[in-house]
Amino acid sequence: MEINKKELRKVSRRFRTLGSNVINAHHREQNQSLSELINYINNTPILIDYIDSLSYQVDNLKDLVQEINSSYGRQGIDLGDDTEKRIYLLYKMFQYIVELNLPTTNFGAFYSGYNKYQDMSKAFGDRLVYPFISGIESYLLDISTDMGFDDSSLYNIAINSSGVQVNIAQSNSKIEAVQKNNWKLGELDQALDKAENIINNLDDSENKQILKEQVKILKSEVAEEKPRRSILQSSLNTMKFIITSVSAVPQLKEGLETIASLIGLSF
Repeated sequence: MEINKKELRKVSRRFRTLGSNVINAHHREQNQSLSELINYINNTPILIDYIDSLSYQVDNLKDLVQEINSSYGRQGIDLGDDTEKRIYLLYKMFQYIVELNLPTTNFGAFYSGYNKYQDMSKAFGDRLVYPFISGIESYLLDISTDMGFDDSSLYNIAINSSGVQVNIAQSNSKIEAVQKNNWKLGELDQALDKAENIINNLDDSENKQILKEQVKILKSEVAEEKPRRSILQSSLNTMKFIITSVSAVPQLKEGLETIASLIGLSF
C-alpha cells in the first residue's frame, strides 16, 4: 500500500478515538462502539494487513468465547506474554463478540466480579481493549519513525509475516488522483463550519472534544483529492452515536444530516 505520514496520522488518530470510545463506553453502548472499531479496522488496509500478518492457529476460539460468555465471570481468556499473538487473539475474540452479539460485560466480569454492569464494562475496556489498542498504536508509531520527518513523500508499506517494510517513493513518483464527485464544496464548507460552531458551544467537555475531532476528520477528508467514503461514513456514524446522548442540540443533528446529504452518505 502507499501512504504518507499525514495519512498515517489520520489513521492513528481515528483508531485511537474509536478505541477510546469502546474503553469509556456506557455498558449499554459498548457493543456498538466495539462494532464500529472492528468495522474501521476491517476497512483500513494498514490496520487489517498488519493484523493478518500476525495470524496463527487459535484452536476452538469461537467455542471458548461462547464458554466465557456463559461462565458468569468464572472464566477468562489467557492473553499470554507475546504482544503480537495477543493482538491477533484479541482481534479474533472481538470479531466473535460482534458477530454473535455477545454482551461485552460478560467478558469484563472475570476481571471485576459479576457485580455492577458498568464495572464489568470498564474492566472489558481496561483489561482487553486497552492492550489491543496500545499494541497496534505502537506498531503505527514504529512505522512513523521509519518514515522519518518528510510529511509529503509517498511511502510504500509492505506488510507480511516477516514484518513491515517501509520504502520511500522515487522523487518523480506521483499519485494519479482525480476529484470524482459532484459536491457543492461551498455549501459543504459552510455546513461543516456551522456544525463546528454548535459543537464549540456545548457544555459536555468529553463529548465536545470527540465531536470536534470528528469535524476535523471530516474537513480533512473532504479536502483530499480522493476522499474515502468509509472514513466519512465512519466519522458521521460516530457523531450520530454521540449526539443521541447530548440533549438540546437539534440544530447539530440537522447540520450533520445536511453534511451527509451533500456528500451522498446516510445519517
